[in-house]
Amino acid sequence: GHTDAVTDIQISAESNLLASASLDKTIKIWRFETGKPVRTMMGTAFPIYSMRFAGDANNLSFTDDRVMKVWNWTDGTFKRLTMQREKLVALANFGQWVALAGVEQTLKQIHVQKNIIRESRSDPAILTSLAYHPSGDLLVSGGEDGILRVYGAKTGRKLKAVQAHEARITRLCFTENGDYLVSTSLDKTVKFWKISPDDF
Repeated sequence: GHTDAVTDIQISAESNLLASASLDKTIKIWRFETGKPVRTMMGTAFPIYSMRFAGDANNLSFTDDRVMKVWNWTDGTFKRLTMQREKLVALANFGQWVALAGVEQTLKQIHVQKNIIRESRSDPAILTSLAYHPSGDLLVSGGEDGILRVYGAKTGRKLKAVQAHEARITRLCFTENGDYLVSTSLDKTVKFWKISPDDF
C-alpha cells in the first residue's frame, strides 16, 4: 500500500482498475482481480491531493502542487498541461475534459488531447472539490466557504450559487443517473441536491 494518507481514489470506466493517490507523493494502479498494485508512479516533488482518469484508463491527470500533469501508466510518459500561480487541490473529469481548481480561485477546464482551455473566475473562495454532471453539461464546485457553485460546462458561466454547508466542502459526486449531487463537509454533514441541466 501507501506509506502516508490516501487522498483520492478512482475506478476506471471499465471497472477493472483502481487508482489511488497519496501524501506519500505516489499514485498506484491496482487490478481488482488480484487486489495487487500493477504500477506505481514515483518522483513527484509534492504530495498528490487529487487525480482522475483522463480520456481513457491509460492516462491519469493529477496535481503536483501548482502543476497539473497527465501520466500514461502503461508507458511511463508524462505530459504537463498547465501551471497555476497557487496550489491545485481539486480535479474532475468528463471524457477528454479535466477541470481543475485550488487556492488561486480560478476554475479551468482543459481538453487533454487538444489543449483547449475554458476558464471561469470564481467568487473569492478557495475551491476544494469538483464534479461533472454525467451529461457533461454542468460542472459543480465546492468551496472552503461551504458554497456550491454550478457552472455551464461548455460556457464556463456561473449559473447558480448555494450556501450548502457551514464549513469546507470536502467531496462532491453525482449519482450515476445524474438525478442527485451528493456533498460532504467538515461540518459533519452529507447532503443530497437535485440538480439537473434542465433547471438552467
